Amino acid sequence: MRLSVVLPHRDRAGPRLESCLRSLRWQTLPSDEVEIVVSDLGSRPEVVAELGPLAARYGARLLTQTDADLWNRSRALNLGLAAATGEIALASDVDMIFRPDFLAVVLAEADAGFVLCRALDLPPLPPRRWQAADYPWLESRASLRRAMGTGACQAAPRAFFLTHPYDEGYRHWGFEDKDMVVRARRAGLALRFIHHRTSMLHQHHPRTKGEHPWLERRNKLRFWTRRWGLR
Repeated sequence: MRLSVVLPHRDRAGPRLESCLRSLRWQTLPSDEVEIVVSDLGSRPEVVAELGPLAARYGARLLTQTDADLWNRSRALNLGLAAATGEIALASDVDMIFRPDFLAVVLAEADAGFVLCRALDLPPLPPRRWQAADYPWLESRASLRRAMGTGACQAAPRAFFLTHPYDEGYRHWGFEDKDMVVRARRAGLALRFIHHRTSMLHQHHPRTKGEHPWLERRNKLRFWTRRWGLR
């Protein structure tokens, strides 16, 4: 298998996830070269029941871990990456939609460094299961995110992620992606942004940032402490 796409998930089944999966199957890269791993961490039982048929419809592998009281994106990613089989791994998110050439561009760059892509943010739109033919219209409605945005596209040889797993000390929301970028650079991987060659769209949804402000402050402190080599 050439490429594994790992999607961390919790309680987000529905049109957004299906549009993401559909976009991973409308790629120019042959589907037999792309493994999709949906790594669910702590979803409600009724959501997990919905995930199984949805994953099967798009040839995705579903991993479920039920004993999680709080969202931990790093944990979900690490479980998915450990179970994946691709030479190259792409850690992403279930609320993204990818241009048809996206995975081909990722593969072309991943051997030379750590692949990142700035996201285009879509405005609020009625829930739909988008088609490949809709992509140009969606892209025309989207705006480039002001922040560099390093979370929804992080790709490298899977062996790198296995020896440099995501830090599970970051809980609930934020900074695990920035932490990974710092560690990739320290490991000697060049950062290779690809938004000038392709694109990915972030589907609008209610934000969970701010629900646990003390955890967000803790994550921020952890990031800056680790960045400067302190423990």
